[in-house]
Amino acid sequence: MIRHPAAPPPRLPEAKLTFGRFPISRSIDYNRDLDHLDITGPRGFHHIRRPGTSAPDRSSIIVAIAGACPNNGTGDAQRSSCGVYFGDSCRETRGFRVDSGPATPHTNQRAELHAAIAALDAVKPFCEKGGHWGSSTSVDKQCRLTHVVVKSHSSYIVEAVGGGKRGQSPCMKTWMANGFVTAQGLSIKNLDLWQEVLQRLRDLQKLSSVVEFWLVPKAENQAARELAAAGQSRRAAAEEMMASFRNAYGPFPTAKKEPK
Repeated sequence: MIRHPAAPPPRLPEAKLTFGRFPISRSIDYNRDLDHLDITGPRGFHHIRRPGTSAPDRSSIIVAIAGACPNNGTGDAQRSSCGVYFGDSCRETRGFRVDSGPATPHTNQRAELHAAIAALDAVKPFCEKGGHWGSSTSVDKQCRLTHVVVKSHSSYIVEAVGGGKRGQSPCMKTWMANGFVTAQGLSIKNLDLWQEVLQRLRDLQKLSSVVEFWLVPKAENQAARELAAAGQSRRAAAEEMMASFRNAYGPFPTAKKEPK
């Protein structure tokens, strides 16, 4: 009797990627009570306020992002940086420079996308196993994140993956339906980074975590903006110090190879 190998189990279709804009997505829950939506928790992380209360939702987190690019839109744009803000005392909070490369121009939009990618990477461990709430010995430490809100003052970011302020569909849905090609037959701008963002959204959705984007005025995103500015100055200061050293003492010595 010939035994045929068992047929592989049918692959379930991948869940449709969902997009959301906060707090529009919760407008019914909040019933127009949209004041003080950002609440600081016991570990210094920021959380959304639970509707109808003044208490934070411990299964949520708010992470603010910003990008900076001096001389944006000109040939003099030689560097850019990002700010990712979780809270004043949170180790995940940081400002950093965007790496340079021949095929990676520096722009504000690309810096903002790099910041979004970094923020989504940073929240993933909390979506997997918690740790953002309570003390290190608290049972609440195991509370997993199920709601991530990325706060930004960039309409480019928020409207692309969160939709318009009047409930318009996110641009990303149209881009995906059209194969990321514009009506002129060109690839959408910053496609490489948008694909990185989408992959992270898929990864978090598989962990049952909803990611939404929140558009705020610049004044309400000051911490992330300052981090992005600091990311510029820290690297610039280091580069200036290295340049001064080279001017005074010549090139940095290189290690000599030992004879074989």
